[in-house]
Amino acid sequence: MNDPLKDDDEVLAVAEAIANSLGSQTNSVEAGDVEARLRASTAAARYARDAYLAMMEHANESPVAFRFLSAAATARERKQLLLRHRVVELIAEISFHLNHRDLMNVADAVLSARG
Repeated sequence: MNDPLKDDDEVLAVAEAIANSLGSQTNSVEAGDVEARLRASTAAARYARDAYLAMMEHANESPVAFRFLSAAATARERKQLLLRHRVVELIAEISFHLNHRDLMNVADAVLSARG
């Protein structure tokens, strides 16, 4: 079974790689809008994950953290799922506009960002 937090890291890395690629396309206003929405989704997913990890770390010591742990886990999962959907949509949209060589270059860049 995969570690969900490790999966979070991988999706965040791919999202950041796509956002960086979109950011380098300064000639397109649309790319800038897509980049901004992707970066906002990435920040929301990262924030939800960090909040969950903080509550999980202190759940044994703090009744408040323990009480909100389930809600934090749900928020983390929801934000991660939304980010994953946004990344998949963007990859599909980008691949529609690329020829085979360009698509291979994008795949290489994303895979190298996962490190």
